[in-house]
Amino acid sequence: MAVCLGQFMVQLDLTIVNVALPSIGRDLGASVTGLQWVIDGYSLAVASLLLIGGRIGDRSGHKRVYLVGLVVFAVGSGLCALAPPGGWLIAFRVLQGIGAAIELPATLAILTHTFTDPRERAQAVGIWAGAAGSSLVIGPVLGGGLIAAFGWRAVFLFTLPIALLIGALALATVSEAVEPDTGGIDLPGQLLGLGAAALSLLAAGAIEGGHHGFTSPVALGLLIGGGLSLGAFVAVERVREHPMLPLFGRPPTAPPTPTDWSWASSPSGCCSCSRCSSNRSRATRRSPPAFAFCRSPSPS
Repeated sequence: MAVCLGQFMVQLDLTIVNVALPSIGRDLGASVTGLQWVIDGYSLAVASLLLIGGRIGDRSGHKRVYLVGLVVFAVGSGLCALAPPGGWLIAFRVLQGIGAAIELPATLAILTHTFTDPRERAQAVGIWAGAAGSSLVIGPVLGGGLIAAFGWRAVFLFTLPIALLIGALALATVSEAVEPDTGGIDLPGQLLGLGAAALSLLAAGAIEGGHHGFTSPVALGLLIGGGLSLGAFVAVERVREHPMLPLFGRPPTAPPTPTDWSWASSPSGCCSCSRCSSNRSRATRRSPPAFAFCRSPSPS
C-alpha cells in the first residue's frame, strides 16, 4: 500500500499541475516559457535522476532511500505552495522532481523484494501499475476541484497529508532491501548524459526555440551545448568500469528485437521475453535501473 501510494503521488503531480497553469500565470505573472518550465522542470529532474536514484537505492537500501525521497518531495511540495513571483516555483518544482526520482525506483524494487512468489509479485506489480494509470485520470479532475475551491496553491498542499500517510505506512510495513553486489555510481555519466548537461540543455533549447525560433542564438547555443554533452557522455561511458548505461559492452549474438528493449515501456519494469521469464525470480530482485536493458547472452 505504501509504495503504491507513493507511485500514485509522484505520477499525480505530472497531471494535476497542468490544470493550475492558467491560475499560476495570472497570480505570479509567469510567461508562457516560465509556465513550460513549471512542468518541464519537474519532468526533467525525474527523467535525469531516475537511474542514479535506483543505483543509490541498491547500495544504501531501498526503504531508506524511499523515505528520503518522500521527505524531499514533501518539502518541495510545501515550498511550491508558498512560492513567490519569479523563478522560485520552477526551482521548487525541480526539488520536487529530485525527490520523485529518488523515490520512484525504490517503489518497484521494494515490491520485488517483498513479494517473492511469482504470482503474488505479478498481482502487486499490477496494482502498482494501476496506481500510476489512475493518477492520469484523477489528476485533472482533482486539480480542477481544488483550484475552484481553494486556489492553485492547494494542488501542492494536497500532497502533504498523503506524504505523511505514506511515511507512516512505510515505517510500519516495509522491510529494508539492499543489493550489496551492485557497481559504483557513474557520476560523470550522470552529469553529462542523463543529468544537468545533455537533457537539460536539449530541453531548454527546444523550449527557447519554440518561443524565440530555433535560429536564435540562445536556442542554437543550448542545442549545440546539449549535443556536445551527449557526445561527451558517449565517450565517457565507453571507458567507465560501471557505466550508467551499459551500451558498450560485448555485442549480443543477435540484433536486439523490440521485445528485448521493451523494459522501458513495460509497466512491470521488466520485459516479457522467454529469457527473462525463465530468470524472473533472480532478475526482478534487482532495482529496475540496475538492468535497464535486456540483451541476449554473449558467447563464452
